[in-house]
Amino acid sequence: VEMTRKRVRQSLKGFFFADCPVCGGSGEALTREQVWRNIRRDLVSRLSTPRRPSLEVKAHPSQREYIQSEHGDVLRNWQSRFKIEIRLVGEPTFLPEQYQLCELPRKTEPQGPGRSSPRLVEVSQQPAIAVADQTPSTS
Repeated sequence: VEMTRKRVRQSLKGFFFADCPVCGGSGEALTREQVWRNIRRDLVSRLSTPRRPSLEVKAHPSQREYIQSEHGDVLRNWQSRFKIEIRLVGEPTFLPEQYQLCELPRKTEPQGPGRSSPRLVEVSQQPAIAVADQTPSTS
């Protein structure tokens, strides 16, 4: 008769390490360019409606800097073309892949107590694995 002991303690790896908050332990995270493509796709969707609202884009500060330096000309072009404001805001509590689009109140709308802050439109926090299987956009 042979007996074995069942391991009841947590492994050393489980004791000392935790899953990465960015990739969830998969070891993969979206690039800044792919996050920009996702943001751009959502912006184009919002700008294709007849009522084009001014928008605020909240993103991780490093993503905000990347968009400002690499794609700021695209945003400025849309602002002048559609006569709207697109505001980039760095949000340090966001993960690098996370962003949020908010409609800004129109200048002609009354600024009552319920209209003083931007209205939440959409939050995106896509897991890297769900996007990794898709073919990247070519624009």
